[in-house]
Amino acid sequence: RSEEWMRERADHLKGQVALKLEAIKKVGTGDMMMLVDTLERLGIDHHFRKDIGIISHVHKEEPAEIVSSHDLHIVALHFRLLRQHGLWVSTDVFDKFRDGAGKFSQSLNNDVRGLLSLYNAAHMATPFEEILDQAIVFTRQHLEAAKGKLRPPMSEQVTRALDIPLPRFMPRLEAVYYISEWWRDLYKEVNLPYTRDRIVEMYFWAFGVSHAEEHSRARMIHTKIVALTSLMDDTYDVHASFEECKKVNEAMQRWDASAVSLLPEYLHALYIRTLSQFKEFEDSLEPHEKHGVHYTIKAYKLLSTFYLKEATWCHGNHVPSFREQLHLSGMSAGLPMFSVAAWMGSGRVATKEAFEWGVGIPDMLRACGEVGRLLNDIASYKKGKNKKDVASTVECYKKEHGCTGEEAMAECAAMSEHAWRKINRGCMEIKPILLPAAHLAAVNLSRTSEVFYIGGVDAYTFGANLKDIVTSIFLRGPA
Repeated sequence: RSEEWMRERADHLKGQVALKLEAIKKVGTGDMMMLVDTLERLGIDHHFRKDIGIISHVHKEEPAEIVSSHDLHIVALHFRLLRQHGLWVSTDVFDKFRDGAGKFSQSLNNDVRGLLSLYNAAHMATPFEEILDQAIVFTRQHLEAAKGKLRPPMSEQVTRALDIPLPRFMPRLEAVYYISEWWRDLYKEVNLPYTRDRIVEMYFWAFGVSHAEEHSRARMIHTKIVALTSLMDDTYDVHASFEECKKVNEAMQRWDASAVSLLPEYLHALYIRTLSQFKEFEDSLEPHEKHGVHYTIKAYKLLSTFYLKEATWCHGNHVPSFREQLHLSGMSAGLPMFSVAAWMGSGRVATKEAFEWGVGIPDMLRACGEVGRLLNDIASYKKGKNKKDVASTVECYKKEHGCTGEEAMAECAAMSEHAWRKINRGCMEIKPILLPAAHLAAVNLSRTSEVFYIGGVDAYTFGANLKDIVTSIFLRGPA
Protein backbone atom coordinates (compact mmCIF):
# COMPACT_ATOMS: atom_id res chain seq x y z
CA ARG A 1 0.00 0.00 0.00
CA SER A 2 1.23 3.51 -0.78
CA GLU A 3 1.83 6.08 1.95
CA GLU A 4 -0.85 8.28 0.39
CA TRP A 5 -3.40 5.44 0.57
CA MET A 6 -2.55 4.80 4.22
CA ARG A 7 -2.96 8.47 5.11
CA GLU A 8 -6.30 8.64 3.32
CA ARG A 9 -7.40 5.47 5.09
CA ALA A 10 -6.31 6.89 8.46
CA ASP A 11 -8.23 10.12 7.81
CA HIS A 12 -11.31 8.12 6.84
CA LEU A 13 -11.14 6.05 10.03
CA LYS A 14 -10.62 9.14 12.16
CA GLY A 15 -13.69 10.65 10.57
CA GLN A 16 -15.73 7.55 11.38
CA VAL A 17 -14.63 7.59 15.01
CA ALA A 18 -15.43 11.31 15.29
CA LEU A 19 -18.93 10.64 13.94
CA LYS A 20 -19.38 7.81 16.42
CA LEU A 21 -18.31 10.06 19.28
CA GLU A 22 -20.79 12.70 18.16
CA ALA A 23 -23.61 10.16 17.93
CA ILE A 24 -22.82 8.62 21.31
CA LYS A 25 -23.05 12.00 23.03
CA LYS A 26 -26.78 11.94 22.32
CA VAL A 27 -27.29 8.42 23.70
CA GLY A 28 -25.72 8.41 27.15
CA THR A 29 -22.48 8.91 28.98
CA GLY A 30 -21.88 5.21 29.63
CA ASP A 31 -21.24 4.34 25.98
CA MET A 32 -19.28 7.53 25.48
CA MET A 33 -16.99 6.78 28.41
CA MET A 34 -16.32 3.28 27.11
CA LEU A 35 -15.34 4.66 23.71
CA VAL A 36 -13.10 7.31 25.27
CA ASP A 37 -11.46 4.60 27.37
CA THR A 38 -10.79 2.53 24.25
CA LEU A 39 -9.26 5.48 22.40
CA GLU A 40 -7.00 6.31 25.32
CA ARG A 41 -5.86 2.72 25.78
CA LEU A 42 -4.99 2.49 22.09
CA GLY A 43 -3.00 5.71 22.35
CA ILE A 44 -4.96 7.50 19.62
CA ASP A 45 -6.96 9.85 21.83
CA HIS A 46 -4.86 12.83 20.69
CA HIS A 47 -6.79 12.78 17.40
CA PHE A 48 -10.05 13.47 19.23
CA ARG A 49 -9.14 15.90 22.00
CA LYS A 50 -12.00 18.26 21.24
CA ASP A 51 -14.56 15.45 21.36
CA ILE A 52 -13.06 13.88 24.47
CA GLY A 53 -13.30 17.26 26.18
CA ILE A 54 -16.98 16.42 26.69
CA ILE A 55 -15.80 14.54 29.80
CA SER A 56 -15.72 17.83 31.68
CA HIS A 57 -19.37 18.31 30.71
CA VAL A 58 -20.17 14.89 32.18
CA HIS A 59 -18.53 15.97 35.42
CA LYS A 60 -20.42 19.25 35.67
CA GLU A 61 -23.80 18.47 34.16
CA GLU A 62 -24.55 14.76 34.37
CA PRO A 63 -23.38 13.27 37.68
CA ALA A 64 -26.80 11.65 38.08
CA GLU A 65 -25.91 8.73 35.82
CA ILE A 66 -22.93 7.87 38.00
CA VAL A 67 -24.95 8.24 41.19
CA SER A 68 -27.99 6.28 40.02
CA SER A 69 -26.31 3.45 38.11
CA HIS A 70 -25.92 0.09 39.83
CA ASP A 71 -23.56 -1.21 37.14
CA LEU A 72 -20.19 -1.43 38.91
CA HIS A 73 -18.28 -1.35 35.63
CA ILE A 74 -19.96 1.87 34.48
CA VAL A 75 -19.62 3.63 37.84
CA ALA A 76 -15.96 2.64 38.23
CA LEU A 77 -15.18 3.60 34.62
CA HIS A 78 -16.71 7.05 35.12
CA PHE A 79 -14.79 7.46 38.37
CA ARG A 80 -11.44 6.48 36.84
CA LEU A 81 -11.72 8.51 33.65
CA LEU A 82 -12.92 11.64 35.41
CA ARG A 83 -10.09 11.46 37.93
CA GLN A 84 -7.56 10.73 35.19
CA HIS A 85 -8.71 13.93 33.51
CA GLY A 86 -8.08 15.88 36.72
CA LEU A 87 -11.72 16.03 37.83
CA TRP A 88 -12.62 15.24 41.42
CA VAL A 89 -15.18 12.50 42.06
CA SER A 90 -16.11 11.42 45.58
CA THR A 91 -15.66 7.81 46.64
CA ASP A 92 -19.27 8.02 47.85
CA VAL A 93 -20.31 6.73 44.41
CA PHE A 94 -19.18 3.28 45.57
CA ASP A 95 -21.27 3.24 48.76
CA LYS A 96 -24.12 1.45 46.98
CA PHE A 97 -21.79 -1.52 46.41
CA ARG A 98 -21.05 -1.97 50.12
CA ASP A 99 -23.01 -3.92 52.71
CA GLY A 100 -24.28 -2.83 56.10
CA ALA A 101 -20.89 -3.48 57.67
CA GLY A 102 -19.20 -1.14 55.21
CA LYS A 103 -17.52 -3.95 53.27
CA PHE A 104 -17.82 -4.51 49.54
CA SER A 105 -20.75 -6.80 48.86
CA GLN A 106 -20.09 -10.46 48.18
CA SER A 107 -22.70 -10.22 45.42
CA LEU A 108 -19.96 -8.61 43.31
CA ASN A 109 -17.74 -11.69 43.43
CA ASN A 110 -18.78 -13.02 40.02
CA ASP A 111 -18.86 -9.66 38.22
CA VAL A 112 -15.34 -9.92 36.82
CA ARG A 113 -15.65 -6.94 34.49
CA GLY A 114 -16.98 -4.81 37.34
CA LEU A 115 -14.26 -6.02 39.71
CA LEU A 116 -11.57 -5.23 37.14
CA SER A 117 -12.99 -1.74 36.58
CA LEU A 118 -13.15 -1.12 40.32
CA TYR A 119 -9.59 -2.40 40.77
CA ASN A 120 -8.31 0.00 38.10
CA ALA A 121 -10.41 2.89 39.40
CA ALA A 122 -9.17 2.37 42.96
CA HIS A 123 -5.63 3.06 41.77
CA MET A 124 -6.68 6.66 41.20
CA ALA A 125 -6.74 6.98 44.99
CA THR A 126 -5.34 9.99 46.77
CA PRO A 127 -3.72 9.73 50.22
CA PHE A 128 -5.85 8.32 53.02
CA GLU A 129 -8.86 7.16 50.96
CA GLU A 130 -9.51 4.01 52.96
CA ILE A 131 -12.48 2.88 50.89
CA LEU A 132 -10.19 2.62 47.85
CA ASP A 133 -7.62 0.70 49.89
CA GLN A 134 -10.40 -1.74 50.74
CA ALA A 135 -11.45 -1.86 47.10
CA ILE A 136 -7.94 -2.82 45.98
CA VAL A 137 -7.69 -5.63 48.53
CA PHE A 138 -11.21 -6.89 47.78
CA THR A 139 -10.93 -6.83 44.00
CA ARG A 140 -7.40 -8.20 43.88
CA GLN A 141 -8.42 -11.18 46.01
CA HIS A 142 -11.32 -12.07 43.73
CA LEU A 143 -9.48 -11.35 40.48
CA GLU A 144 -6.56 -13.55 41.54
CA ALA A 145 -9.02 -16.33 42.32
CA ALA A 146 -10.85 -15.92 39.01
CA LYS A 147 -8.03 -15.38 36.51
CA GLY A 148 -7.32 -19.08 35.97
CA LYS A 149 -10.93 -19.63 34.91
CA LEU A 150 -11.19 -16.74 32.46
CA ARG A 151 -10.87 -16.73 28.69
CA PRO A 152 -9.15 -14.14 26.48
CA PRO A 153 -9.35 -11.23 26.26
CA MET A 154 -10.61 -10.88 29.85
CA SER A 155 -7.94 -13.24 31.19
CA GLU A 156 -5.21 -11.11 29.59
CA GLN A 157 -6.72 -7.87 30.86
CA VAL A 158 -6.91 -9.21 34.40
CA THR A 159 -3.37 -10.62 34.37
CA ARG A 160 -1.97 -7.37 33.00
CA ALA A 161 -3.86 -5.21 35.49
CA LEU A 162 -2.67 -7.32 38.42
CA ASP A 163 0.88 -6.61 37.25
CA ILE A 164 0.31 -2.92 36.49
CA PRO A 165 -3.10 -1.28 37.02
CA LEU A 166 -4.51 0.46 33.95
CA PRO A 167 -3.97 4.06 35.20
CA ARG A 168 -0.25 3.26 35.47
CA PHE A 169 0.07 1.54 32.13
CA MET A 170 1.98 2.75 29.07
CA PRO A 171 0.69 2.94 25.48
CA ARG A 172 2.30 0.98 22.62
CA LEU A 173 5.96 1.07 21.76
CA GLU A 174 7.39 2.17 18.40
CA ALA A 175 10.63 1.70 16.45
CA VAL A 176 13.91 3.31 17.53
CA TYR A 177 16.03 3.17 14.37
CA TYR A 178 16.93 6.85 14.18
CA ILE A 179 17.87 7.23 17.81
CA SER A 180 19.92 4.02 17.75
CA GLU A 181 22.09 5.43 14.97
CA TRP A 182 22.54 8.68 16.89
CA TRP A 183 23.52 6.76 20.02
CA ARG A 184 26.11 4.62 18.24
CA ASP A 185 27.82 7.76 16.98
CA LEU A 186 27.72 9.41 20.42
CA TYR A 187 28.92 6.31 22.28
CA LYS A 188 31.86 5.95 19.91
CA GLU A 189 32.72 9.65 20.12
CA VAL A 190 32.77 9.98 23.92
CA ASN A 191 34.55 6.61 24.33
CA LEU A 192 33.54 5.87 27.92
CA PRO A 193 33.52 2.05 28.13
CA TYR A 194 32.40 2.03 31.77
CA THR A 195 29.02 3.53 30.85
CA ARG A 196 25.87 1.55 30.12
CA ASP A 197 24.99 0.92 26.49
CA ARG A 198 21.22 1.13 26.91
CA ILE A 199 19.68 3.15 24.09
CA VAL A 200 16.53 1.02 23.80
CA GLU A 201 15.89 1.47 27.50
CA MET A 202 16.58 5.20 27.19
CA TYR A 203 14.12 5.54 24.33
CA PHE A 204 11.63 3.53 26.36
CA TRP A 205 11.61 6.29 28.99
CA ALA A 206 10.85 8.93 26.36
CA PHE A 207 8.18 6.86 24.65
CA GLY A 208 6.51 6.19 27.97
CA VAL A 209 6.17 9.93 28.48
CA SER A 210 4.86 10.94 25.06
CA HIS A 211 3.73 8.29 22.60
CA ALA A 212 1.59 10.49 20.35
CA GLU A 213 2.67 10.94 16.73
CA GLU A 214 2.74 14.70 17.16
CA HIS A 215 5.36 14.37 19.90
CA SER A 216 7.97 12.55 17.81
CA ARG A 217 10.35 15.52 17.99
CA ALA A 218 9.91 15.77 21.75
CA ARG A 219 10.65 12.03 22.06
CA MET A 220 13.91 12.42 20.18
CA ILE A 221 14.99 15.36 22.34
CA HIS A 222 13.98 13.58 25.52
CA THR A 223 15.81 10.37 24.58
CA LYS A 224 19.00 12.28 23.86
CA ILE A 225 18.80 14.03 27.23
CA VAL A 226 18.24 10.71 29.01
CA ALA A 227 21.27 9.33 27.16
CA LEU A 228 23.52 12.24 28.11
CA THR A 229 22.28 12.00 31.69
CA SER A 230 23.07 8.29 31.79
CA LEU A 231 26.65 8.98 30.71
CA MET A 232 27.02 11.63 33.40
CA ASP A 233 25.40 9.42 36.04
CA ASP A 234 27.71 6.48 35.31
CA THR A 235 30.72 8.78 35.43
CA TYR A 236 29.80 10.03 38.90
CA ASP A 237 28.66 6.62 40.09
CA VAL A 238 31.20 4.06 38.94
CA HIS A 239 34.34 5.70 37.58
CA ALA A 240 35.30 9.24 38.58
CA SER A 241 37.35 9.96 41.68
CA PHE A 242 35.85 12.35 44.20
CA GLU A 243 38.08 15.18 42.97
CA GLU A 244 36.97 14.48 39.41
CA CYS A 245 33.32 14.48 40.53
CA LYS A 246 33.78 17.97 41.96
CA LYS A 247 35.35 19.14 38.72
CA VAL A 248 32.54 17.64 36.65
CA ASN A 249 29.96 19.53 38.68
CA GLU A 250 31.96 22.76 38.51
CA ALA A 251 32.12 22.48 34.73
CA MET A 252 28.41 21.71 34.50
CA GLN A 253 27.53 24.76 36.58
CA ARG A 254 29.68 26.99 34.36
CA TRP A 255 28.14 25.53 31.17
CA ASP A 256 30.76 27.03 28.89
CA ALA A 257 33.22 25.44 26.48
CA SER A 258 36.14 27.06 28.31
CA ALA A 259 35.30 24.97 31.39
CA VAL A 260 36.48 21.83 29.59
CA SER A 261 39.97 22.61 30.90
CA LEU A 262 38.72 21.74 34.40
CA LEU A 263 38.08 18.15 33.41
CA PRO A 264 40.32 15.12 32.96
CA GLU A 265 40.98 14.45 29.31
CA TYR A 266 38.75 11.38 29.12
CA LEU A 267 35.69 13.58 29.83
CA HIS A 268 36.44 16.34 27.31
CA ALA A 269 34.41 14.79 24.50
CA LEU A 270 31.38 14.17 26.72
CA TYR A 271 31.35 17.73 28.04
CA ILE A 272 31.73 19.38 24.63
CA ARG A 273 29.14 17.08 23.09
CA THR A 274 26.69 17.86 25.90
CA LEU A 275 26.96 21.60 25.28
CA SER A 276 26.71 21.21 21.51
CA GLN A 277 23.73 18.89 21.80
CA PHE A 278 21.75 21.42 23.82
CA LYS A 279 22.65 24.05 21.21
CA GLU A 280 21.23 21.71 18.57
CA PHE A 281 18.03 21.43 20.61
CA GLU A 282 17.74 25.20 20.69
CA ASP A 283 18.34 25.49 16.95
CA SER A 284 15.65 22.89 16.22
CA LEU A 285 12.95 24.71 18.19
CA GLU A 286 10.73 27.53 17.00
CA PRO A 287 11.38 30.99 18.50
CA HIS A 288 8.40 30.69 20.86
CA GLU A 289 9.70 27.30 22.10
CA LYS A 290 13.33 28.16 22.81
CA HIS A 291 12.68 29.15 26.43
CA GLY A 292 12.45 25.43 27.22
CA VAL A 293 16.19 24.98 26.66
CA HIS A 294 17.04 27.47 29.42
CA TYR A 295 14.87 25.65 31.95
CA THR A 296 16.11 22.21 30.94
CA ILE A 297 19.73 23.29 31.31
CA LYS A 298 18.82 24.62 34.75
CA ALA A 299 17.33 21.24 35.67
CA TYR A 300 20.36 19.42 34.22
CA LYS A 301 22.72 21.50 36.36
CA LEU A 302 20.61 20.79 39.42
CA LEU A 303 20.78 17.05 38.75
CA SER A 304 24.57 17.31 38.65
CA THR A 305 24.55 18.81 42.16
CA PHE A 306 22.50 15.86 43.39
CA TYR A 307 25.00 13.45 41.85
CA LEU A 308 27.84 15.31 43.57
CA LYS A 309 26.10 15.13 46.94
CA GLU A 310 25.72 11.37 46.53
CA ALA A 311 29.40 11.14 45.64
CA THR A 312 30.24 13.17 48.76
CA TRP A 313 28.28 10.75 50.93
CA CYS A 314 29.82 7.75 49.21
CA HIS A 315 33.44 8.87 49.42
CA GLY A 316 32.93 10.07 52.99
CA ASN A 317 31.34 6.74 54.00
CA HIS A 318 28.31 8.67 55.21
CA VAL A 319 25.27 6.54 56.03
CA PRO A 320 22.25 8.84 55.69
CA SER A 321 18.98 8.46 57.53
CA PHE A 322 16.18 6.90 55.54
CA ARG A 323 14.46 10.27 55.04
CA GLU A 324 17.72 11.92 53.96
CA GLN A 325 18.37 9.14 51.49
CA LEU A 326 14.87 9.18 50.00
CA HIS A 327 14.92 12.97 49.72
CA LEU A 328 18.20 12.98 47.80
CA SER A 329 17.90 9.78 45.80
CA GLY A 330 14.36 10.64 44.74
CA MET A 331 15.93 13.62 42.99
CA SER A 332 19.09 11.87 41.74
CA ALA A 333 16.87 9.22 40.15
CA GLY A 334 16.55 11.87 37.45
CA LEU A 335 12.79 11.74 36.94
CA PRO A 336 12.07 15.30 38.13
CA MET A 337 14.69 16.55 35.64
CA PHE A 338 13.36 14.27 32.90
CA SER A 339 9.94 15.80 33.53
CA VAL A 340 11.21 19.23 32.56
CA ALA A 341 13.12 17.82 29.60
CA ALA A 342 10.00 16.02 28.38
CA TRP A 343 8.27 19.30 27.58
CA MET A 344 10.84 20.56 25.09
CA GLY A 345 9.29 20.31 21.67
CA SER A 346 5.92 19.23 23.04
CA GLY A 347 3.95 22.07 21.49
CA ARG A 348 1.23 23.68 23.56
CA VAL A 349 2.21 21.72 26.66
CA ALA A 350 5.61 23.44 26.76
CA THR A 351 4.50 26.77 28.21
CA LYS A 352 6.78 29.02 30.19
CA GLU A 353 4.47 28.55 33.16
CA ALA A 354 4.89 24.77 32.93
CA PHE A 355 8.68 25.05 32.91
CA GLU A 356 8.61 27.47 35.86
CA TRP A 357 6.42 24.99 37.72
CA GLY A 358 8.70 22.09 36.86
CA VAL A 359 12.06 23.59 37.83
CA GLY A 360 10.56 24.49 41.20
CA ILE A 361 10.28 20.72 41.87
CA PRO A 362 6.65 20.66 43.05
CA ASP A 363 5.38 17.83 45.21
CA MET A 364 4.05 15.91 42.19
CA LEU A 365 7.47 15.73 40.55
CA ARG A 366 9.15 14.88 43.84
CA ALA A 367 6.62 12.06 44.27
CA CYS A 368 7.40 10.88 40.73
CA GLY A 369 11.07 10.67 41.70
CA GLU A 370 10.16 8.72 44.82
CA VAL A 371 8.19 6.16 42.79
CA GLY A 372 11.16 5.60 40.50
CA ARG A 373 13.70 5.46 43.30
CA LEU A 374 11.77 3.14 45.58
CA LEU A 375 10.89 0.71 42.80
CA ASN A 376 14.52 0.71 41.66
CA ASP A 377 15.87 0.08 45.13
CA ILE A 378 13.42 -2.73 45.80
CA ALA A 379 14.41 -4.39 42.51
CA SER A 380 18.14 -4.03 43.11
CA TYR A 381 18.22 -4.97 46.80
CA LYS A 382 18.75 -8.69 46.27
CA LYS A 383 21.14 -8.10 43.36
CA GLY A 384 23.68 -6.48 45.65
CA LYS A 385 25.17 -3.06 45.03
CA ASN A 386 28.23 -1.66 43.37
CA LYS A 387 30.95 -0.93 45.92
CA LYS A 388 30.73 2.80 45.11
CA ASP A 389 26.97 3.01 45.56
CA VAL A 390 25.45 4.92 48.47
CA ALA A 391 23.25 2.75 50.70
CA SER A 392 19.82 2.34 49.08
CA THR A 393 16.53 3.38 50.62
CA VAL A 394 15.84 -0.27 51.46
CA GLU A 395 19.19 -0.61 53.24
CA CYS A 396 18.76 2.69 55.08
CA TYR A 397 15.28 1.71 56.26
CA LYS A 398 16.48 -1.73 57.34
CA LYS A 399 19.37 -0.28 59.35
CA GLU A 400 17.35 2.54 60.89
CA HIS A 401 14.42 0.37 61.97
CA GLY A 402 16.29 -2.83 62.76
CA CYS A 403 14.02 -4.89 60.52
CA THR A 404 14.55 -7.59 57.91
CA GLY A 405 15.16 -6.90 54.26
CA GLU A 406 11.72 -8.27 53.40
CA GLU A 407 10.09 -5.91 55.88
CA ALA A 408 12.08 -2.96 54.55
CA MET A 409 11.11 -3.76 50.96
CA ALA A 410 7.45 -4.03 51.96
CA GLU A 411 7.59 -0.63 53.64
CA CYS A 412 9.29 0.93 50.61
CA ALA A 413 6.60 -0.57 48.37
CA ALA A 414 3.94 1.03 50.57
CA MET A 415 5.72 4.38 50.30
CA SER A 416 5.80 4.05 46.51
CA GLU A 417 2.05 3.50 46.58
CA HIS A 418 1.64 6.59 48.77
CA ALA A 419 3.75 8.61 46.33
CA TRP A 420 1.39 7.54 43.53
CA ARG A 421 -1.51 8.84 45.58
CA LYS A 422 0.19 12.19 45.98
CA ILE A 423 0.50 12.30 42.19
CA ASN A 424 -3.19 11.46 41.81
CA ARG A 425 -4.16 14.19 44.27
CA GLY A 426 -1.87 16.67 42.55
CA CYS A 427 -3.60 16.08 39.22
CA MET A 428 -6.89 17.09 40.78
CA GLU A 429 -5.52 20.13 42.61
CA ILE A 430 -3.26 21.59 39.92
CA LYS A 431 -4.27 24.55 37.78
CA PRO A 432 -6.08 23.18 34.70
CA ILE A 433 -3.64 24.91 32.36
CA LEU A 434 -0.79 22.87 33.88
CA LEU A 435 -2.58 19.51 33.89
CA PRO A 436 -1.35 18.38 30.42
CA ALA A 437 2.25 19.05 31.48
CA ALA A 438 1.73 17.20 34.76
CA HIS A 439 0.26 14.21 32.93
CA LEU A 440 3.07 14.16 30.40
CA ALA A 441 5.70 14.25 33.10
CA ALA A 442 4.76 13.06 36.58
CA VAL A 443 2.09 10.56 35.58
CA ASN A 444 3.70 9.07 32.49
CA LEU A 445 7.21 8.86 33.95
CA SER A 446 5.81 7.07 36.99
CA ARG A 447 3.95 4.70 34.70
CA THR A 448 7.17 3.98 32.87
CA SER A 449 8.90 3.25 36.17
CA GLU A 450 6.22 0.68 36.93
CA VAL A 451 6.98 -1.09 33.66
CA PHE A 452 10.75 -0.98 34.10
CA TYR A 453 10.49 -2.58 37.53
CA ILE A 454 7.56 -4.91 36.93
CA GLY A 455 7.79 -8.02 39.04
CA GLY A 456 10.58 -6.53 41.14
CA VAL A 457 13.12 -6.79 38.29
CA ASP A 458 15.30 -3.89 37.12
CA ALA A 459 14.83 -3.97 33.35
CA TYR A 460 16.82 -0.76 32.84
CA THR A 461 20.11 -1.88 34.37
CA PHE A 462 19.62 -5.49 33.30
CA GLY A 463 18.34 -4.81 29.81
CA ALA A 464 17.80 -8.43 28.81
CA ASN A 465 14.66 -8.35 30.92
CA LEU A 466 13.17 -5.60 28.76
CA LYS A 467 12.80 -7.79 25.68
CA ASP A 468 10.06 -9.92 27.20
CA ILE A 469 8.33 -6.85 28.61
CA VAL A 470 8.26 -5.10 25.24
CA THR A 471 7.07 -8.24 23.47
CA SER A 472 4.38 -9.19 25.96
CA ILE A 473 3.02 -5.74 26.69
CA PHE A 474 3.55 -3.67 23.58
CA LEU A 475 3.95 -5.84 20.52
CA ARG A 476 0.99 -8.00 21.45
CA GLY A 477 -0.83 -4.86 22.50
CA PRO A 478 -3.64 -4.32 24.95
CA ALA A 479 -6.40 -6.90 24.95
